[in-house]
Amino acid sequence: RSIADEARVEVADAAPPWWGGLAMQWRAESRVEGLWRGLGHAVQISLCATGWAWAVVQGWRARHLARLRQEERQGRIKAERRLRENAFWTPQPGAVLDGQTVEPTEDAAAPAELPGSERPRTLKDAAALVALKPIGVLESVFRQRQGAPRQPLLVPEARARLRMATHVAAAALEGLEGFSHVWILYVFHANTNLHKPFEGAGMGINGGARSFKSKVQVPRLNGQKVGLFATRTPHRPAPIGLSLVKLAKVEGSTLWLEGIDLLEGTPVLDVKPYLPFCECVADAQAPSWVAAERWFELQTVVWEERARSQLRVAYEEGRPHSLYSSPEELESLVTSVLRRDIRSVHQQQLSSNHRDGSFLAGGREPAGFYELHVDMLRVTYDIEGNQPNKERVRTARLSDGMPAQRVHVRSVSCTLPLSTS
Repeated sequence: RSIADEARVEVADAAPPWWGGLAMQWRAESRVEGLWRGLGHAVQISLCATGWAWAVVQGWRARHLARLRQEERQGRIKAERRLRENAFWTPQPGAVLDGQTVEPTEDAAAPAELPGSERPRTLKDAAALVALKPIGVLESVFRQRQGAPRQPLLVPEARARLRMATHVAAAALEGLEGFSHVWILYVFHANTNLHKPFEGAGMGINGGARSFKSKVQVPRLNGQKVGLFATRTPHRPAPIGLSLVKLAKVEGSTLWLEGIDLLEGTPVLDVKPYLPFCECVADAQAPSWVAAERWFELQTVVWEERARSQLRVAYEEGRPHSLYSSPEELESLVTSVLRRDIRSVHQQQLSSNHRDGSFLAGGREPAGFYELHVDMLRVTYDIEGNQPNKERVRTARLSDGMPAQRVHVRSVSCTLPLSTS
Protein backbone atom coordinates (compact mmCIF):
# COMPACT_ATOMS: atom_id res chain seq x y z
CA ARG A 1 0.00 0.00 0.00
CA SER A 2 1.05 3.53 -0.45
CA ILE A 3 2.13 5.82 2.32
CA ALA A 4 -1.17 7.80 1.96
CA ASP A 5 -3.25 4.66 2.48
CA GLU A 6 -1.26 3.71 5.55
CA ALA A 7 -1.75 7.23 6.91
CA ARG A 8 -5.51 7.04 6.40
CA VAL A 9 -5.64 3.66 8.18
CA GLU A 10 -3.71 5.06 11.11
CA VAL A 11 -6.01 8.08 11.32
CA ALA A 12 -9.08 5.86 11.14
CA ASP A 13 -7.72 3.57 13.94
CA ALA A 14 -6.92 6.54 16.13
CA ALA A 15 -10.26 8.39 15.43
CA PRO A 16 -13.03 8.28 18.00
CA PRO A 17 -16.14 6.20 17.28
CA TRP A 18 -18.36 9.15 16.35
CA TRP A 19 -15.96 10.23 13.58
CA GLY A 20 -17.11 7.58 11.18
CA GLY A 21 -20.69 8.87 11.19
CA LEU A 22 -19.61 12.40 10.50
CA ALA A 23 -17.36 11.29 7.68
CA MET A 24 -20.16 9.35 6.02
CA GLN A 25 -22.55 12.34 6.34
CA TRP A 26 -19.92 14.68 4.89
CA ARG A 27 -19.33 12.41 1.92
CA ALA A 28 -23.09 12.23 1.20
CA GLU A 29 -23.49 16.01 1.34
CA SER A 30 -20.49 16.43 -0.95
CA ARG A 31 -22.06 14.13 -3.51
CA VAL A 32 -25.39 16.06 -3.42
CA GLU A 33 -23.57 19.40 -3.70
CA GLY A 34 -21.60 18.07 -6.63
CA LEU A 35 -24.77 16.95 -8.35
CA TRP A 36 -26.36 20.42 -7.89
CA ARG A 37 -23.20 22.12 -9.10
CA GLY A 38 -23.08 19.95 -12.19
CA LEU A 39 -26.74 20.56 -12.84
CA GLY A 40 -26.18 24.36 -12.58
CA HIS A 41 -23.31 24.15 -15.02
CA ALA A 42 -25.47 22.17 -17.43
CA VAL A 43 -28.27 24.75 -17.16
CA GLN A 44 -25.82 27.59 -17.80
CA ILE A 45 -24.44 25.83 -20.83
CA SER A 46 -27.99 25.21 -22.14
CA LEU A 47 -28.95 28.88 -21.64
CA CYS A 48 -25.82 30.05 -23.40
CA ALA A 49 -26.45 27.69 -26.27
CA THR A 50 -30.09 28.78 -26.48
CA GLY A 51 -29.13 32.49 -26.44
CA TRP A 52 -26.55 31.98 -29.13
CA ALA A 53 -29.03 30.05 -31.26
CA TRP A 54 -31.67 32.81 -30.74
CA ALA A 55 -29.18 35.47 -31.74
CA VAL A 56 -28.27 33.53 -34.86
CA VAL A 57 -31.93 33.09 -35.76
CA GLN A 58 -32.73 36.78 -35.16
CA GLY A 59 -29.73 37.88 -37.21
CA TRP A 60 -30.79 35.68 -40.08
CA ARG A 61 -34.37 36.95 -39.79
CA ALA A 62 -33.24 40.59 -39.80
CA ARG A 63 -31.08 40.02 -42.88
CA HIS A 64 -33.93 38.20 -44.57
CA LEU A 65 -36.39 41.02 -43.84
CA ALA A 66 -33.88 43.63 -45.00
CA ARG A 67 -33.40 41.70 -48.23
CA LEU A 68 -37.18 41.47 -48.71
CA ARG A 69 -37.60 45.21 -48.08
CA GLN A 70 -34.83 45.99 -50.55
CA GLU A 71 -36.42 43.75 -53.18
CA GLU A 72 -39.81 45.32 -52.51
CA ARG A 73 -38.35 48.82 -52.81
CA GLN A 74 -36.60 47.96 -56.05
CA GLY A 75 -39.77 46.42 -57.42
CA ARG A 76 -41.83 49.43 -56.42
CA ILE A 77 -39.33 51.81 -58.03
CA LYS A 78 -39.40 49.80 -61.25
CA ALA A 79 -43.19 49.70 -61.23
CA GLU A 80 -43.44 53.46 -60.60
CA ARG A 81 -40.95 54.13 -63.37
CA ARG A 82 -42.95 51.93 -65.71
CA LEU A 83 -46.16 53.75 -64.78
CA ARG A 84 -44.52 57.13 -65.40
CA GLU A 85 -43.21 55.96 -68.74
CA ASN A 86 -46.60 54.62 -69.71
CA ALA A 87 -48.24 57.88 -68.63
CA PHE A 88 -45.75 60.29 -70.17
CA TRP A 89 -44.20 58.33 -73.01
CA THR A 90 -45.40 56.04 -75.78
CA PRO A 91 -43.28 53.47 -77.65
CA GLN A 92 -42.08 54.46 -81.11
CA PRO A 93 -43.57 52.71 -84.11
CA GLY A 94 -41.55 49.59 -84.89
CA ALA A 95 -40.27 49.14 -81.34
CA VAL A 96 -40.71 45.73 -79.73
CA LEU A 97 -42.75 46.00 -76.53
CA ASP A 98 -43.55 42.88 -74.49
CA GLY A 99 -42.81 40.66 -77.48
CA GLN A 100 -45.04 42.63 -79.87
CA THR A 101 -44.12 45.18 -82.51
CA VAL A 102 -45.73 48.59 -82.06
CA GLU A 103 -47.71 49.56 -85.13
CA PRO A 104 -47.50 53.20 -86.36
CA THR A 105 -50.52 55.48 -85.91
CA GLU A 106 -51.77 58.39 -87.98
CA ASP A 107 -50.76 61.01 -85.40
CA ALA A 108 -47.44 59.38 -84.53
CA ALA A 109 -44.65 61.89 -84.00
CA ALA A 110 -41.13 61.68 -85.33
CA PRO A 111 -38.93 59.25 -83.38
CA ALA A 112 -37.21 60.77 -80.37
CA GLU A 113 -35.23 58.73 -77.89
CA LEU A 114 -35.82 59.01 -74.18
CA PRO A 115 -32.41 59.30 -72.47
CA GLY A 116 -31.64 56.41 -70.16
CA SER A 117 -34.45 54.20 -71.45
CA GLU A 118 -33.96 50.75 -72.90
CA ARG A 119 -36.63 51.37 -75.54
CA PRO A 120 -36.99 54.52 -77.65
CA ARG A 121 -40.15 56.44 -76.79
CA THR A 122 -41.99 59.63 -77.72
CA LEU A 123 -43.60 62.20 -75.43
CA LYS A 124 -47.38 62.21 -75.09
CA ASP A 125 -49.50 65.35 -75.08
CA ALA A 126 -48.63 67.32 -71.95
CA ALA A 127 -52.24 68.36 -71.36
CA ALA A 128 -52.96 64.98 -69.75
CA LEU A 129 -49.72 64.58 -67.81
CA VAL A 130 -50.52 65.77 -64.31
CA ALA A 131 -53.12 67.79 -62.44
CA LEU A 132 -51.66 70.17 -59.84
CA LYS A 133 -53.68 71.38 -56.88
CA PRO A 134 -52.87 74.96 -55.77
CA ILE A 135 -51.68 75.40 -52.21
CA GLY A 136 -53.38 78.78 -52.00
CA VAL A 137 -54.70 81.82 -53.87
CA LEU A 138 -52.79 85.10 -53.73
CA GLU A 139 -54.35 88.30 -52.40
CA SER A 140 -52.46 91.02 -54.27
CA VAL A 141 -52.58 94.80 -54.55
CA PHE A 142 -52.60 94.43 -58.34
CA ARG A 143 -56.12 93.70 -59.53
CA GLN A 144 -55.42 94.07 -63.25
CA ARG A 145 -52.55 93.24 -65.56
CA GLN A 146 -52.25 96.92 -66.44
CA GLY A 147 -50.01 98.41 -63.77
CA ALA A 148 -48.42 95.22 -62.48
CA PRO A 149 -44.60 95.32 -62.60
CA ARG A 150 -42.95 93.47 -65.47
CA GLN A 151 -40.65 91.63 -63.08
CA PRO A 152 -40.58 90.89 -59.34
CA LEU A 153 -38.77 93.12 -56.83
CA LEU A 154 -38.98 96.15 -59.17
CA VAL A 155 -41.56 97.71 -56.84
CA PRO A 156 -40.48 96.85 -53.28
CA GLU A 157 -43.66 98.44 -51.85
CA ALA A 158 -45.94 95.99 -53.71
CA ARG A 159 -47.46 93.63 -51.14
CA ALA A 160 -49.44 90.42 -51.24
CA ARG A 161 -50.83 87.87 -48.82
CA LEU A 162 -50.85 84.13 -49.41
CA ARG A 163 -53.16 82.08 -47.22
CA MET A 164 -52.62 78.36 -47.42
CA ALA A 165 -55.51 76.17 -48.48
CA THR A 166 -57.23 73.93 -45.95
CA HIS A 167 -55.34 70.86 -47.15
CA VAL A 168 -51.99 72.52 -46.25
CA ALA A 169 -51.24 72.45 -42.52
CA ALA A 170 -49.57 75.41 -40.83
CA ALA A 171 -46.79 73.06 -39.72
CA ALA A 172 -45.63 72.93 -43.35
CA LEU A 173 -44.43 76.55 -42.98
CA GLU A 174 -42.31 75.98 -39.88
CA GLY A 175 -38.74 77.17 -40.46
CA LEU A 176 -39.63 79.28 -43.50
CA GLU A 177 -39.44 82.49 -41.44
CA GLY A 178 -35.65 82.14 -41.39
CA PHE A 179 -35.44 82.98 -45.11
CA SER A 180 -35.62 86.54 -46.44
CA HIS A 181 -36.80 85.63 -49.96
CA VAL A 182 -38.83 82.80 -51.51
CA TRP A 183 -39.65 81.52 -54.97
CA ILE A 184 -43.34 81.52 -55.92
CA LEU A 185 -44.48 79.01 -58.53
CA TYR A 186 -47.89 79.94 -59.96
CA VAL A 187 -50.28 79.76 -62.91
CA PHE A 188 -50.86 82.63 -65.36
CA HIS A 189 -54.58 82.55 -64.68
CA ALA A 190 -55.29 85.89 -66.41
CA ASN A 191 -54.21 84.62 -69.85
CA THR A 192 -57.04 85.06 -72.32
CA ASN A 193 -56.04 81.81 -74.04
CA LEU A 194 -55.50 79.81 -70.87
CA HIS A 195 -58.03 77.18 -71.92
CA LYS A 196 -56.42 76.41 -75.27
CA PRO A 197 -53.52 74.23 -74.06
CA PHE A 198 -56.05 71.84 -72.51
CA GLU A 199 -58.39 71.49 -75.48
CA GLY A 200 -58.41 68.96 -78.29
CA ALA A 201 -55.01 67.52 -79.07
CA GLY A 202 -53.37 69.36 -76.21
CA MET A 203 -50.35 71.55 -76.77
CA GLY A 204 -49.26 69.77 -79.89
CA ILE A 205 -46.02 68.26 -78.62
CA ASN A 206 -46.74 65.12 -80.62
CA GLY A 207 -47.92 66.95 -83.68
CA GLY A 208 -51.18 68.49 -82.45
CA ALA A 209 -52.24 72.06 -83.13
CA ARG A 210 -50.13 74.58 -81.23
CA SER A 211 -51.91 77.05 -78.95
CA PHE A 212 -48.92 79.35 -78.46
CA LYS A 213 -46.64 81.43 -80.67
CA SER A 214 -43.04 80.35 -81.02
CA LYS A 215 -41.84 83.96 -81.32
CA VAL A 216 -43.15 87.00 -79.49
CA GLN A 217 -42.62 90.75 -79.72
CA VAL A 218 -40.38 92.27 -77.08
CA PRO A 219 -41.21 95.86 -76.00
CA ARG A 220 -37.55 96.71 -75.44
CA LEU A 221 -36.68 95.70 -79.00
CA ASN A 222 -39.22 98.07 -80.58
CA GLY A 223 -41.52 95.20 -81.52
CA GLN A 224 -38.86 92.84 -82.85
CA LYS A 225 -39.55 89.15 -82.26
CA VAL A 226 -37.49 86.58 -80.37
CA GLY A 227 -38.17 83.02 -79.29
CA LEU A 228 -40.68 82.77 -76.46
CA PHE A 229 -38.22 80.88 -74.24
CA ALA A 230 -35.87 83.88 -74.47
CA THR A 231 -38.60 86.00 -72.87
CA ARG A 232 -40.86 85.88 -69.84
CA THR A 233 -44.10 86.10 -71.74
CA PRO A 234 -47.05 84.57 -69.85
CA HIS A 235 -48.26 82.89 -73.06
CA ARG A 236 -46.19 79.72 -72.85
CA PRO A 237 -46.69 76.01 -73.67
CA ALA A 238 -47.19 75.44 -69.94
CA PRO A 239 -48.66 78.67 -68.47
CA ILE A 240 -46.57 78.53 -65.29
CA GLY A 241 -44.64 81.46 -63.82
CA LEU A 242 -41.81 81.81 -61.32
CA SER A 243 -41.19 84.91 -59.19
CA LEU A 244 -38.60 85.73 -56.54
CA VAL A 245 -40.19 87.85 -53.81
CA LYS A 246 -39.36 89.06 -50.32
CA LEU A 247 -40.86 87.19 -47.38
CA ALA A 248 -41.93 89.87 -44.90
CA LYS A 249 -43.34 87.56 -42.23
CA VAL A 250 -45.11 84.30 -41.52
CA GLU A 251 -48.29 84.33 -39.43
CA GLY A 252 -49.76 80.89 -38.85
CA SER A 253 -50.68 79.59 -42.29
CA THR A 254 -50.33 83.00 -44.00
CA LEU A 255 -47.32 84.41 -45.84
CA TRP A 256 -46.85 88.17 -46.19
CA LEU A 257 -44.90 88.98 -49.35
CA GLU A 258 -43.31 92.14 -50.75
CA GLY A 259 -41.92 93.09 -54.15
CA ILE A 260 -44.51 90.96 -55.94
CA ASP A 261 -45.52 91.15 -59.59
CA LEU A 262 -48.56 88.86 -59.37
CA LEU A 263 -52.24 89.59 -59.76
CA GLU A 264 -55.14 89.19 -57.37
CA GLY A 265 -56.45 85.63 -57.45
CA THR A 266 -53.25 84.01 -58.76
CA PRO A 267 -53.25 80.25 -58.01
CA VAL A 268 -49.99 79.39 -56.26
CA LEU A 269 -48.60 75.91 -56.88
CA ASP A 270 -45.55 75.93 -54.61
CA VAL A 271 -43.30 78.02 -52.36
CA LYS A 272 -39.56 77.35 -52.18
CA PRO A 273 -36.88 79.14 -50.13
CA TYR A 274 -34.27 81.20 -51.95
CA LEU A 275 -30.73 79.90 -51.34
CA PRO A 276 -28.14 82.66 -51.89
CA PHE A 277 -25.11 80.36 -51.78
CA CYS A 278 -26.14 78.46 -54.91
CA GLU A 279 -28.79 80.60 -56.64
CA CYS A 280 -26.98 83.94 -56.70
CA VAL A 281 -24.88 83.92 -59.88
CA ALA A 282 -22.44 86.84 -59.78
CA ASP A 283 -21.12 86.36 -63.33
CA ALA A 284 -24.48 85.73 -65.02
CA GLN A 285 -24.90 87.25 -68.47
CA ALA A 286 -27.90 88.52 -70.42
CA PRO A 287 -28.46 90.35 -73.72
CA SER A 288 -28.04 94.11 -73.69
CA TRP A 289 -31.75 94.71 -74.29
CA VAL A 290 -32.55 92.82 -71.09
CA ALA A 291 -30.14 94.82 -68.96
CA ALA A 292 -31.45 98.21 -70.12
CA GLU A 293 -34.01 98.61 -67.38
CA ARG A 294 -33.69 102.41 -67.59
CA TRP A 295 -35.82 102.35 -70.74
CA PHE A 296 -38.84 101.88 -68.53
CA GLU A 297 -37.85 104.39 -65.86
CA LEU A 298 -39.71 107.71 -65.63
CA GLN A 299 -38.04 110.59 -63.90
CA THR A 300 -40.69 112.28 -61.76
CA VAL A 301 -44.14 111.57 -60.33
CA VAL A 302 -46.02 114.72 -59.33
CA TRP A 303 -49.04 114.53 -57.04
CA GLU A 304 -51.67 117.22 -57.18
CA GLU A 305 -52.88 118.32 -53.77
CA ARG A 306 -56.42 117.40 -54.71
CA ALA A 307 -55.31 113.87 -55.59
CA ARG A 308 -53.37 113.53 -52.33
CA SER A 309 -56.44 114.62 -50.33
CA GLN A 310 -58.60 112.15 -52.28
CA LEU A 311 -56.08 109.42 -51.44
CA ARG A 312 -56.52 110.03 -47.70
CA VAL A 313 -60.30 109.92 -48.01
CA ALA A 314 -60.18 106.76 -50.17
CA TYR A 315 -57.85 105.07 -47.70
CA GLU A 316 -60.23 105.71 -44.79
CA GLU A 317 -63.12 104.29 -46.84
CA GLY A 318 -61.31 101.09 -47.77
CA ARG A 319 -59.01 100.74 -44.79
CA PRO A 320 -60.37 97.31 -43.62
CA HIS A 321 -59.54 95.85 -47.03
CA SER A 322 -56.12 97.44 -47.57
CA LEU A 323 -52.78 95.72 -47.14
CA TYR A 324 -51.21 98.99 -45.98
CA SER A 325 -51.29 100.68 -42.59
CA SER A 326 -51.28 104.34 -43.70
CA PRO A 327 -52.11 106.53 -46.72
CA GLU A 328 -48.42 107.46 -46.93
CA GLU A 329 -47.54 103.82 -47.66
CA LEU A 330 -50.18 103.72 -50.39
CA GLU A 331 -48.83 106.93 -51.91
CA SER A 332 -45.35 105.42 -51.95
CA LEU A 333 -46.72 102.33 -53.72
CA VAL A 334 -48.51 104.36 -56.42
CA THR A 335 -45.42 106.52 -56.94
CA SER A 336 -43.12 103.50 -57.34
CA VAL A 337 -45.51 101.86 -59.81
CA LEU A 338 -45.89 105.00 -61.93
CA ARG A 339 -42.16 105.67 -62.00
CA ARG A 340 -41.94 102.76 -64.41
CA ASP A 341 -43.80 103.17 -67.66
CA ILE A 342 -46.64 100.70 -67.25
CA ARG A 343 -48.28 101.55 -70.58
CA SER A 344 -48.30 99.11 -73.46
CA VAL A 345 -46.22 99.71 -76.57
CA HIS A 346 -49.36 100.70 -78.46
CA GLN A 347 -50.28 103.29 -75.83
CA GLN A 348 -46.77 104.69 -75.85
CA GLN A 349 -46.92 105.12 -79.62
CA LEU A 350 -50.12 107.18 -79.48
CA SER A 351 -49.96 110.95 -79.50
CA SER A 352 -51.69 111.22 -76.15
CA ASN A 353 -51.03 114.84 -75.16
CA HIS A 354 -54.08 116.19 -76.91
CA ARG A 355 -56.72 117.89 -74.79
CA ASP A 356 -59.49 118.01 -77.38
CA GLY A 357 -62.00 116.09 -75.28
CA SER A 358 -61.62 112.84 -77.25
CA PHE A 359 -61.62 109.54 -75.39
CA LEU A 360 -59.27 106.58 -75.43
CA ALA A 361 -60.69 103.43 -76.97
CA GLY A 362 -62.62 101.58 -74.29
CA GLY A 363 -61.75 104.17 -71.64
CA ARG A 364 -63.73 106.69 -69.61
CA GLU A 365 -61.07 109.37 -69.43
CA PRO A 366 -60.11 111.95 -72.11
CA ALA A 367 -57.24 111.04 -74.42
CA GLY A 368 -53.91 111.41 -72.64
CA PHE A 369 -55.27 110.14 -69.30
CA TYR A 370 -54.67 106.64 -67.99
CA GLU A 371 -55.97 104.56 -65.10
CA LEU A 372 -54.18 102.48 -62.51
CA HIS A 373 -56.08 100.06 -60.28
CA VAL A 374 -54.01 99.13 -57.25
CA ASP A 375 -55.09 97.90 -53.82
CA MET A 376 -58.57 99.46 -53.41
CA LEU A 377 -57.68 102.61 -55.39
CA ARG A 378 -58.51 103.87 -58.87
CA VAL A 379 -55.80 106.35 -59.86
CA THR A 380 -56.08 108.66 -62.89
CA TYR A 381 -52.87 110.12 -64.27
CA ASP A 382 -51.31 111.57 -67.39
CA ILE A 383 -47.77 111.85 -68.68
CA GLU A 384 -46.08 115.10 -69.66
CA GLY A 385 -43.58 114.75 -72.49
CA ASN A 386 -45.36 111.83 -74.17
CA GLN A 387 -43.89 110.58 -77.41
CA PRO A 388 -46.00 112.13 -80.21
CA ASN A 389 -45.14 109.59 -82.89
CA LYS A 390 -43.58 106.21 -83.59
CA GLU A 391 -40.31 107.75 -84.75
CA ARG A 392 -39.72 109.26 -81.32
CA VAL A 393 -40.48 105.92 -79.67
CA ARG A 394 -38.01 104.15 -81.97
CA THR A 395 -35.32 106.75 -81.31
CA ALA A 396 -35.91 106.57 -77.55
CA ARG A 397 -35.62 102.81 -77.41
CA LEU A 398 -32.42 102.77 -79.41
CA SER A 399 -30.87 105.50 -77.27
CA ASP A 400 -29.42 105.22 -73.79
CA GLY A 401 -32.73 105.84 -72.08
CA MET A 402 -36.27 107.18 -72.29
CA PRO A 403 -36.90 110.91 -72.83
CA ALA A 404 -37.53 113.08 -69.81
CA GLN A 405 -41.13 112.56 -68.68
CA ARG A 406 -43.26 113.65 -65.75
CA VAL A 407 -46.23 111.70 -64.43
CA HIS A 408 -49.06 113.81 -63.01
CA VAL A 409 -51.48 112.09 -60.61
CA ARG A 410 -54.80 113.81 -61.22
CA SER A 411 -57.40 111.99 -59.11
CA VAL A 412 -57.83 109.09 -56.71
CA SER A 413 -60.99 107.22 -55.72
CA CYS A 414 -61.89 104.12 -53.74
CA THR A 415 -63.25 101.01 -55.45
CA LEU A 416 -64.76 97.84 -54.05
CA PRO A 417 -62.03 95.28 -53.30
CA LEU A 418 -61.98 91.95 -55.04
CA SER A 419 -61.24 90.19 -51.77
CA THR A 420 -63.26 90.91 -48.64
CA SER A 421 -61.14 88.68 -46.42
